[in-house]
Amino acid sequence: VSRQFDLDVPYAIGISNEVVCLTAHDIRNEAGDVPWQQKHIRNGKVVSGYWALDVRSAACYTIELRRWPQSMGYKLDEGIDGDDSGWRRDCIQSSNAPMYEGGVAMKLRWAHIEIAGLSLHTEIVPGSESVRFDTKLTIGETKLYAGFFESVPGTMNQTIAPYYIYISKST
Repeated sequence: VSRQFDLDVPYAIGISNEVVCLTAHDIRNEAGDVPWQQKHIRNGKVVSGYWALDVRSAACYTIELRRWPQSMGYKLDEGIDGDDSGWRRDCIQSSNAPMYEGGVAMKLRWAHIEIAGLSLHTEIVPGSESVRFDTKLTIGETKLYAGFFESVPGTMNQTIAPYYIYISKST
């Protein structure tokens, strides 16, 4: 493993019609800084980088960017009040509650991807759960850079990688 630590090991897409889910835990960046626990996602940890991909079949793909997993149904910009996970208080220390409860709201305004020489961006519709990009990809290895742009008055605007990306062949 240590000999491969600095190598990109690309995620294969397009082998079948199944959806491939990438998480921010899989992101590559110079600092090696990734949101490796749910607390980071709930707190809106700022991270950026890329995902290495191996496109196995030339096709049109949908790349869906999300802050929260599809199964949760939360909006991109919405926070979470209280306990939404039902964590086991009988076996997890109460000091670890922030890992399982709450989540900050974020003022996400734009989304952007760069892949295979293409650069695409779109405004985020308030109240949406995700942003989708449709693009044609050819066979071969590539890198996917993706980001949400947060706009907070009186502060520097931030670029934050999506915590969940779903990639599928477009139908």
